[in-house]
Amino acid sequence: MENFTGKSVEAIRQDFWSTIMIGNLETIMTGDIEEEINHEIDETKPNKAINKAVSFNAIKNLAFEILSAKVDQNILEDKLKKLFLTNLTSIRKDRIVPRYKITDTRSLNFQKRFRKHVF
Repeated sequence: MENFTGKSVEAIRQDFWSTIMIGNLETIMTGDIEEEINHEIDETKPNKAINKAVSFNAIKNLAFEILSAKVDQNILEDKLKKLFLTNLTSIRKDRIVPRYKITDTRSLNFQKRFRKHVF
């Protein structure tokens, strides 16, 4: 929430809505690929999903090319599809990973020494 491109209210609004737009575009682009992947998988094996961090970052970095009419969309779509297919994750049902509580001292140490401050 603290990593915005500017300090003004308008900059924060633009960052918010652009993130929503990129997220929606990512969902549209990866939805059919995930269905195709899981249709081919045997029922005894866990379903696969596209790594959302990789797909979101790739689409964010190529957003202008995706929305541009000057770039061949088929080539760009094939490039993204290959990237998505190389970064699959398994969906494990009923998996619960415990979260560890971070102490106040560790949090303060992180805030002082390691956190990247963007201004």
